[in-house]
Amino acid sequence: SNGRWGDTMVARGAGINTEILISSQGTLAAILRPTDETMTTFTATTLVTDISSGSAAAICFGAGNTFWTKANGFALRRLNYDLGLGTATTDLTFVSTEFPTRISPILHIPSSNLFVGVEVAPGFDFVKLYDVANVSQANPPDFLDRESYTTNLSNFSAGQILHSEGRVWALNTEHGIRAFTLEVTNELVSPSFFAQPVGGTVVAGTNFTLTAIADGVPAEISYQWFYNQTNLLGGETNTSLVLTNLEIEDSGQFSVVASNSAGAITSSIVTLSVVADSIFYVYEPFNYAPGQLTGVTAPSGQDWITSGSGDHSQIAPGSLSVPAELPASLGNSVTNGGIGRASRLTLGSSQSIGSIYASLAFRINSLGETFAGNGLLASFANTNASGGSEQQARIVVQKSGAGYNVGVGRVNGYLYDTNVFMEGDTVFVVVSYTFVPGTDNDEARIWINPDPSTFGNAEAPTPTLVGPVLTTDDLPLINAWSFRQSTAANTPAENQYDELRIANKWSLVTPVTGADIALSIAKSGDSIVLSWPTAGSQGFILESASALANPTIWGDVAETVEVQGANNTVTLGISSNPAFYRLKK
Repeated sequence: SNGRWGDTMVARGAGINTEILISSQGTLAAILRPTDETMTTFTATTLVTDISSGSAAAICFGAGNTFWTKANGFALRRLNYDLGLGTATTDLTFVSTEFPTRISPILHIPSSNLFVGVEVAPGFDFVKLYDVANVSQANPPDFLDRESYTTNLSNFSAGQILHSEGRVWALNTEHGIRAFTLEVTNELVSPSFFAQPVGGTVVAGTNFTLTAIADGVPAEISYQWFYNQTNLLGGETNTSLVLTNLEIEDSGQFSVVASNSAGAITSSIVTLSVVADSIFYVYEPFNYAPGQLTGVTAPSGQDWITSGSGDHSQIAPGSLSVPAELPASLGNSVTNGGIGRASRLTLGSSQSIGSIYASLAFRINSLGETFAGNGLLASFANTNASGGSEQQARIVVQKSGAGYNVGVGRVNGYLYDTNVFMEGDTVFVVVSYTFVPGTDNDEARIWINPDPSTFGNAEAPTPTLVGPVLTTDDLPLINAWSFRQSTAANTPAENQYDELRIANKWSLVTPVTGADIALSIAKSGDSIVLSWPTAGSQGFILESASALANPTIWGDVAETVEVQGANNTVTLGISSNPAFYRLKK
């Protein structure tokens, strides 16, 4: 991607003072300057930026040594550049609730502190005008005006904006060119939503936030939220509606009206579904005979499948060691590396709310001479019907001297821990993907050799790393796990994995060993009494299920736990329906 240049460029100055700003499709930019008045030869200064690959599809100069970048679906950024150091560093970032993410072509007019962008919106595309005189991280560009294109063709985000002879010229590919004169006026423009609310599904007892933002000066726009077409009273007049401790009966449809003296507009109507909590769990100890992993049926009842070409993943004799606080490894292990296929295990069901965790042990037996870095080992995946997949919350490694660092990230950005591991080291990791309400904000986390004292806890501890926000890469759901192979340059030569656990609770992917806690059941009149010792059972929760299946859906028992002598007890009414009980930490 850093080899592709010139999709967008802009010039300023004249003669020997000409500067041409040009971007790559990767993370680099450059400024070209003429070597003499003939303007036939230019020198190039490459700028190493801190932006994500592909996020500079549109670029323009700002005031002084600054420039702006924007791509459809990405945040608006302003960077300060230093030609001597060859760097460009972001100093302002405006996310989807502060500036329309669908704007791509952009132009800054420093002489008047105006900023122009073309928004690729459903229906008609818009040319939008902003004031950036007082722009700061706390003050996004101030919306002034909008004009739509007269045509309504398929959306395409390429284009260009220029300021010449007192006019703004806006080219939007497939929609043509429009020219505008700029005039000072105090007239308000009626609101238009650039950030619509996004519904979703949440677990009962949790919180959910709906957010919608309309163009216009915030002080001149009022908001009113509606639930099932009834206006909500009691302060629900902000851009965000915070819903706390939700119950199943809170499910319904939500919308918001934005208005000012020039008019009003209603947002999209979105649905919020509140569901009961459930347990999701997959355990894969690779307890198979040595040979190809392809086509092997996992304990979850799903088959391991492959994609791509090259070598398959192989079952290898022997296990990898795990921390002593976890159950001992079972069966064998799995190996891959270098040029090969991705091996994926579909999970039998999907998750699209809350957090999903995966724990495993891995060992890199050989990095290989050609391994260059950003090696993707494994990840969660969304596998579609055609067999393709999107992979996120990626476990990655990069070379560090004779060893390597472990990191986490997404397709367009990674973050690495500074600890160095060597070939032959066994590393235990937990990785998670969290579905965050809204768009462009899901989160990936990794715990590298986490503290064993946290194993089995109800809540996850502080992660080793929180990966870059998944801008434009949010997954709609997760339904698979992937062990990745690519090329010898992008994958270590010999990898080994074992003891894979996937669940929606930290405690389930870090199960603890130790003295067994005996759970007893006895009939008492018209009731049954469940009991277990108080000693040594701190942190254990009584759970029940209506059937033992694969997977079994366990839920917390709601009745009160009472202490009688040396035991915890729970008294339940007798029912004709079967029930199963367990203690879980």
